[in-house]
Amino acid sequence: MRSHRFLCFATFLFTFSMISHSAFARLGDDREALEKRFGKGESVKQSEQVDLGLWDLFEEVLFFEKNGIDIVAGLSEGKCLAISYQFPKGNEDKTGGRFTWSEAQVLIEKNTGGSPVISESVFDGNPHRQYEGDIFAKLEIVAPHTEEFFTRVAFYSGELFENLENFVGGVSRSEFLKQSPPRDLSDF
Repeated sequence: MRSHRFLCFATFLFTFSMISHSAFARLGDDREALEKRFGKGESVKQSEQVDLGLWDLFEEVLFFEKNGIDIVAGLSEGKCLAISYQFPKGNEDKTGGRFTWSEAQVLIEKNTGGSPVISESVFDGNPHRQYEGDIFAKLEIVAPHTEEFFTRVAFYSGELFENLENFVGGVSRSEFLKQSPPRDLSDF
């Protein structure tokens, strides 16, 4: 009888944790869910992209603005695999266009569902983290070795990166690397 109660309780906890995680997660959301959360987004299809860096990997990139924060979401096969938050350039609010540590913590909680950090690395002074559930996060700090203010907080799905080392090094899984036609370098 005691083990039956424990099994029921464990099942309840597991189910609750899965529901609460998905209730907060932005990664995996489709366009409709993102627009419900952030408002109408401006879309840039892969064929229209100029040079968006890592964002070039996605079939579609959505740009949002909510409460004075720019939000960029990368979608492939209709679901969000990357999302970043930053203040618009030149925005001089009370923090000078930066997120405080407590604001960064809110974004982390909302985008990881409270999953624990399982691995962490620092590159160029910026913390890179892997959370349980294959979620990667990069917190870009204002000045190295001061985790007080962040200029950008970004989250990436494990579908993009195999492990923390590849995430820090910017090595995407091969299926997300875009094939570009060879450049004509004959005049060089």
